[in-house]
Amino acid sequence: MEHGGKVYGLLKLQLSGDASVSGEEQSLLQEVTDDIAFALHDMELEEERKRLEHNLNERVKELQCLYGIASIAERPGITLDELYQEVANLLPVSWQYPEITCGRITIGDKVFRTNNYRDSKWKLSADIKIHDAKIGKVEANYLEERPKLDEGPFMKEERLLIDAVAERLERITQRKQAGEALQIAEQNFRNSLDNSPLGIRIVTVEGELLYANQAILDIYGYGSIEELKKTPTKQRYTPESYTEYQERKEKRKLGKPVPSNYEISIVRKDGEVRHLAVFRKEVLWGGEIQFQALYQDITERKLTAEKLRRFEAISDRAGYGAGIITLEGDFTYVNESFAEMHGYTIEELIGKHFSILHAKEQMRLVERLRKKLMREGSHVAEEVWHKKKNGTVFPTLMTGTAIKDDMGKPLYLSETVIDITELSFSSNNANPQRGII
Repeated sequence: MEHGGKVYGLLKLQLSGDASVSGEEQSLLQEVTDDIAFALHDMELEEERKRLEHNLNERVKELQCLYGIASIAERPGITLDELYQEVANLLPVSWQYPEITCGRITIGDKVFRTNNYRDSKWKLSADIKIHDAKIGKVEANYLEERPKLDEGPFMKEERLLIDAVAERLERITQRKQAGEALQIAEQNFRNSLDNSPLGIRIVTVEGELLYANQAILDIYGYGSIEELKKTPTKQRYTPESYTEYQERKEKRKLGKPVPSNYEISIVRKDGEVRHLAVFRKEVLWGGEIQFQALYQDITERKLTAEKLRRFEAISDRAGYGAGIITLEGDFTYVNESFAEMHGYTIEELIGKHFSILHAKEQMRLVERLRKKLMREGSHVAEEVWHKKKNGTVFPTLMTGTAIKDDMGKPLYLSETVIDITELSFSSNNANPQRGII
């Protein structure tokens, strides 16, 4: 029996005695043989068609599985835990015998499985790794025995499928974790801006305001970003500072270097002028490069500096000693008279602690006056003995005043010192300890 060049078998008839086969019978026998061969060929084709159709259906299920994972991963707002559970539920329908298949995904100490899951000896699994470190695995089990194929009861294509599922879970996990870490970082960054005591603005390269925190609104005296935006830029600067702003803007436009640190003078909503130190740098905002400007109100510092400048200008021409110390007691300024009466140069005293000008037994009074200055803001003239560089002591008349900020908080302590040696010793009974309480 042959069809299409393929032999399917042999049809044999056995005759008894002297029986013979006529030519007509031989023709009939050949027709029967050909019919059988054709039927066998047709059956073979049908079986091949069914096999190919089965394989095609299996490949379609595999593709649907991978497509389903991609669709789940792209769903807005889905968490990793939700994704793992949905992928576990998707596994059974992608296997050859879905009615007896269960699935499980393990990530660290978390387990995501189908409702029918139970351990089985007919198991297919693949590790889930990130940077070569195993973080979990994906499993597909048969709950009943099935004929042995390429890997136990599983086809080689199912091995490829579970490996592909594990690989996709690796990529999705990495991407999701990176995205979540970025969201946390961005939220922390936003919180740090919102809660910063410094004024902060985010602007485009053209200067368009994208963000302003509460501190900058407080500095300018506005109640909302919208109100700040509506106020013309020129109106928010003093004339001199606005000119400097335009110069910086033009330099940036031309690609010329502009210092990242500078000072500006602004006009608040209520008309008050404030002085600010600004630090500007590039930041990533909304996925694009923008510019962050930090603002520190230095008005009190500038006013204090002006007070100190005036004090120093007057003191430099004075015939008496004058000095300024920090709250910790270090000299930041002395005039020539002050330095000379103690036998020092100005340079030798700047940065030194005031205690070098007093003997140990004199410090009790000096400390009392310093604390009074910080507490009450001033003290009247008192006789205080001082010590020169060469160790000799001499009497002085000291008057103190605290230099304060606008809130009344002491920033520096100033003293005027008059050498009263001649007056003190005219009695011929000068006592170096007089005036010490």
